[in-house]
Amino acid sequence: MKINCSLLALVVISGHAFSDEETQNYLKEHSSYFIMDTQKSCFGPLSTGREQIPLTYNNHGDETPNNTYETEKLCIEAGGKLTVEEVRRQAIQDTLIVKEQTKEQDSNQKFFGINWGLGLAFTYVDNPIVTDVSILSNDDGGTISVNHQSQHRAIAMVESHYFRNCWFNLLFGECSASRSGDFGHGPFIAIGLIGEDGIDPLSTYGLGWMVGFKRDDKGNAWNIGFGYFVDSQAQKLRPNYSDGDQTSITDSTQLTYERDETGVMMMFSSTF
Repeated sequence: MKINCSLLALVVISGHAFSDEETQNYLKEHSSYFIMDTQKSCFGPLSTGREQIPLTYNNHGDETPNNTYETEKLCIEAGGKLTVEEVRRQAIQDTLIVKEQTKEQDSNQKFFGINWGLGLAFTYVDNPIVTDVSILSNDDGGTISVNHQSQHRAIAMVESHYFRNCWFNLLFGECSASRSGDFGHGPFIAIGLIGEDGIDPLSTYGLGWMVGFKRDDKGNAWNIGFGYFVDSQAQKLRPNYSDGDQTSITDSTQLTYERDETGVMMMFSSTF
């Protein structure tokens, strides 16, 4: 009779240990846990068949199973080993992580450091630049007519910049290794290609400070810069002449001369 009771107790305990429903309910509440089977294999959160592994307990009536673990490391430290499926899954996951990290590194390498872009600069000068002057004939000889002059001009420029994402020790020190994030700033230089009012290529150049914002995961960016520029071929009226003056000169090109003119600019550019 004692033997039969012992066998009955063993059946009850074993039945409790091999309840699939109990395992499923427990793993729903602890979805990130690892579970070890009788072969000492560790099944992770994404492993198939883990719901069929029985929960085991040190003592009957315990609430916490002794074959579940919060992390993969704890399961292995308890003598377990990863399943083939888990090893393959982690290998794929590691490969994806490496690819993503490489992609991010390539993006940061392109965005930070030295790069270049094409853009449009809006410039301003204090003294107007004369772009069109003529001589109107009359009984007294001729009248100087300034047909067009401007203080504001738009210029297409190519720029080169040096980006980091820190505010102090920009060029040297610890900041020199800062190459991550979606925002950068640093110095830039630019040279004009073409512009309104007859700007000659390469006649305009400038420098200043630029900030950039990544627009995709390839390191391409939108940038905005503020700086100082020089127009080395700015056309001006000669000091002795002004609009409306009478003159005996018949060639309007003799009324103007070229000189360096400085001003400020705001530049929008893009790297691609």
